[in-house]
Amino acid sequence: MKLNVFCATTLTTLLSLSVVRLVSSAGTTISDQALRNKNVTPVLGRGYSVATGTLLSTCMLVKDVTETSFDYSYGYTEISDSETASTVLSNKFGGAAGIVGLAGGEMGLRRDEAKSNGKYSHSIIAHMSVDRYYGSVDEGSSVLTEDAIEILDRQDYVGFFQACGPAFLRSIRRTSEVIVHFSYESDSEEFSFGFGAYANGQIGALGIGVFSNNEASKKQSDWSQSSTLTVSVKCFGLSVNNAGGEITASSFKDVKKVMEAGYQSMQDPMSGIVKTVEVYPWVANVNFQIAMNINVKMEEDTCYNVDGEILSCSAAPELIDRKDSAFYPTTLKAFNILQNAEHVSKMDLILRKNMATIALMNRCIAALSSYRNEDLATFYVVNQNTYSYDSSLPTSTLEDDYNSNDLNIIKADRLLRLLLGRSREGGEHTSYLMETLVQNVLNFVTYYYEPCIKVMSEEDLAFPGGKMMTTHWLDMAACNNVACTFPNSVLSVSGSGSSVSFSCAINPTLGSNSHENLIDTYCLPTFWERDGVLNIIEAMPKHLSASSYPHTPLVG
Repeated sequence: MKLNVFCATTLTTLLSLSVVRLVSSAGTTISDQALRNKNVTPVLGRGYSVATGTLLSTCMLVKDVTETSFDYSYGYTEISDSETASTVLSNKFGGAAGIVGLAGGEMGLRRDEAKSNGKYSHSIIAHMSVDRYYGSVDEGSSVLTEDAIEILDRQDYVGFFQACGPAFLRSIRRTSEVIVHFSYESDSEEFSFGFGAYANGQIGALGIGVFSNNEASKKQSDWSQSSTLTVSVKCFGLSVNNAGGEITASSFKDVKKVMEAGYQSMQDPMSGIVKTVEVYPWVANVNFQIAMNINVKMEEDTCYNVDGEILSCSAAPELIDRKDSAFYPTTLKAFNILQNAEHVSKMDLILRKNMATIALMNRCIAALSSYRNEDLATFYVVNQNTYSYDSSLPTSTLEDDYNSNDLNIIKADRLLRLLLGRSREGGEHTSYLMETLVQNVLNFVTYYYEPCIKVMSEEDLAFPGGKMMTTHWLDMAACNNVACTFPNSVLSVSGSGSSVSFSCAINPTLGSNSHENLIDTYCLPTFWERDGVLNIIEAMPKHLSASSYPHTPLVG
């Protein structure tokens, strides 16, 4: 019997999907791929931008959480070699995250092994899950952090939203799963009911296995299937600190202990795979409204002369015939604040992304430049999106212009040349690619980002920073160039001196066939030798470990 136990606190995401749903309250329910990324930490009170899907700083001290409810589910099924595993699993367990990929992965391997032995492979699947929800921030006891309050006290409202985002995570729905997969071989294409019932009895979780006294009295060794039995245990979203026992197994009967320990580990309301989050805007939070003085009375006066013409209300009293006053309702101010805050988040994301690209490019150039020319001419660079090597794919020569072939396979010396923007010896180009990318960032900051931020921060109606409350960004001349906030948008500058102007437009060449995508595909570099054997690792590809490679790496 083989025993394989794999437990993890998070589940590798399997779908690139983001779903946003408005709920009846002011909150928004979001199911987003990025929130399930193991490299980010969604916690209650952390800032969030719906427009960009990014997490920001935690600006709320969450002292209490409302009582969490949970749903418990246990399922058990047997799958014979003659059945379509994916169909059976889908019908039995629906879209359970841990089940996805089981049919084509582990079960497929077991069937291939059995077939090579002239046998049939059968599987027994036990699935236990807990769905936790209603655990929400208790806003009656939770407060803004001291740093966040200090920013608002300075009337630096733009600065607050840059740090804390337009909204925060008010509740998080989480799931945990334990999956036990029994696999055995037999001479029959149909599974053994008796052995399946015996296996279910060993699990001991709220299952369905009922068998006769004769079968109950049997030992594991009494079953001929035991010699080929493989037991795999997988756990997702469990709390390490709340475990009721060890989630390990050294024998078949230990699986029951694993299930019991897994159930205890599911009780922590703060653990689990993030399924959805409820995002709540800061402007709807009472503590924020008080700190920002959003309820302060803001009045706009309009003065007219005897002819009905508008004139300044600071004019001589004898020139003013009448004065009309208009009040900004709190709901309108909240709307403008939220919309302007999301616009700030979009601008900040563009700036951070471009700066991160430049930093990664600089590190990539440094890594490539540390090797000799003859080394760079020998090695191919691993494509970090596909992790594949296929020397039969078309490649570009060192001096070719940048083209789509470079996104399939590339030589190390060519990658360095493209990142530099000129040949290593100097070449015919007048500037480096680094200069172009940095200048693009400077142009964005100088002609769009900085003017827009300044206008949003202006005083209005005698209230510091009031512009953010009274005016939507589309009504601000410095901010209303929508194209400047689109992905793959390029800001172009023309003229000079007082006649300088700029424009933003979508550049289709900045899609998959772009230097930005080139950097994301190959940096930091990992090298393959000419014959396809992994030779030098500068940095492991994203989400991949050395053990995942088809060849043993030789670290240089």
